[in-house]
Amino acid sequence: MPKGWVSLAGRPLLVRAIESFSSLPEALEIVAVVHPSIYRRARAWMVGHRARVPVKFVLGGRTRQESVRRGLEAAARQAQLIITHDVARPLIRARITREAVQTARRSKAAVVAARATDTLVLARSSRLQRVLDRKEIAATQTPQVFDAALLRLAHEAARRDRFLGSDEASLVARIGHQVSLVWNDSPNLKITHPHDLVVAETLLKPRADR
Repeated sequence: MPKGWVSLAGRPLLVRAIESFSSLPEALEIVAVVHPSIYRRARAWMVGHRARVPVKFVLGGRTRQESVRRGLEAAARQAQLIITHDVARPLIRARITREAVQTARRSKAAVVAARATDTLVLARSSRLQRVLDRKEIAATQTPQVFDAALLRLAHEAARRDRFLGSDEASLVARIGHQVSLVWNDSPNLKITHPHDLVVAETLLKPRADR
């Protein structure tokens, strides 16, 4: 089953994301980019649940980049900032999202990131090649927040050049714009394996900081 409809503590990950981001005071609308297999049931769910802001459903593409581009094309033209987020990260705290939004208002590009805590190495063929300086390494996460015009420009450049990036930040950095990092020291687990759901459910209790 696509991750968007995987249940965490009784609610699909997509539903959790919609509820979380629709509560932002600045939210104009939500564009949910979904896998074709859950498109109908996601729209049906919205019929019985009214979000604070309009929710549009868009069919996803073959890659993350194509899916984000489709969502961007469907987004309201009057939106000044675009927030991209993985539904697979249900633990993001509202204060971190707000900090990313405020940072993007100043810098036009802000990405939530976590500092490296493990010893990181460059490896090839299961062999250690070189130990990396973890003070200079971070793991980018979501949400990622961008000036709408800047993000559209970055996607247009990537499409023209047939460039496939790892995330939106990589596309924006590629066209020469500096991306600000918003440090996150709270859990922002990405649901990847079945046991991640068990960990996430444990971390959801209690959630006083929303």
